[in-house]
Amino acid sequence: MGLKGSGEYELVGVRERTWRDPYDVLLRTEWWVGASVLVALFLLVNALFAAAYALVGGVYGARTHSWVDGFFFSVQTLGTLGYGAMYPQTIGAHVLVTVEVMLGVFILALATGVIFSKFSSVRARVQFSRHAVVAPWNGVPTLMFRLGNERRSRVMDATIPSC
Repeated sequence: MGLKGSGEYELVGVRERTWRDPYDVLLRTEWWVGASVLVALFLLVNALFAAAYALVGGVYGARTHSWVDGFFFSVQTLGTLGYGAMYPQTIGAHVLVTVEVMLGVFILALATGVIFSKFSSVRARVQFSRHAVVAPWNGVPTLMFRLGNERRSRVMDATIPSC
């Protein structure tokens, strides 16, 4: 490993692969970024299916070739709401609904996984002392400093494994 500057390390010979694992990227982003990506994905999928429903037709209660009606039918389908005012009538519309429901299961699983992981992941909030000292520890001069938890919880037994 080579020193990159200002405390960062560079892995020599390793290519940057940030976007090869979008799930991991969503987990590491800020809350507002992750939520924005999920909302954008939801709107994009509904917009694409709205265009498909407007093209294929066959949805009872929807105006002919209406993208807006197709969008709201898609939202109802993807959200498994099923108000009953609009429903598929033709084979083409049934096929689209089937594909959308299968895709919706994956989108719901992705969103649930990201939200659960963000809530359940523990992030350290460690605060270090401003000064370090060298003092004897078991007769050996040792570099020592204090650290503490910035969160409002009580740390009962903090240990740092030795290398």
